[in-house]
Amino acid sequence: MDRNIALMLAAALLVMAEPAAAAWKTLKDGPTLVAEGTARTPGAVLRIYCPPATKNAVWLEFFPPRGWRGDLKAIVRVGAATTPMEIDGTDISAILSNRPDKKIGITPALFDAIRSGETLVIEGPAAVKVPAARRTFPLAGIVPALAAVERTCPGFR
Repeated sequence: MDRNIALMLAAALLVMAEPAAAAWKTLKDGPTLVAEGTARTPGAVLRIYCPPATKNAVWLEFFPPRGWRGDLKAIVRVGAATTPMEIDGTDISAILSNRPDKKIGITPALFDAIRSGETLVIEGPAAVKVPAARRTFPLAGIVPALAAVERTCPGFR
């Protein structure tokens, strides 16, 4: 009887566990290769890519759920490190940038942190009304997708 109770409890814990995000994938969007991942709880998407018109910048684009405020400040946290971000976009789609020259895109340092990190979380006033699980992106499996993006962006580094 104790074994049956233990099995039922284990099954209940699995059902109650927080859902995991879909694996990172590499998508082809015209001539552009895109690394795309879903939030821990579906409802938001993060895309990392090199726009074909630039070939020297990598963009971090967030497709947020309801509650996102594109007119406020955002922070990207990878592990314990936080990076203030500029937002170019709206409540539907936002490109998050941290380049010191104020152009759109992310720095190679943030790109490398994403590549080696475990989780990326979007925080700050812009995200305060978005549930944490819908702005949290596990980074497991992102390395091949980021390698594909970097190959299409010869002037990034």
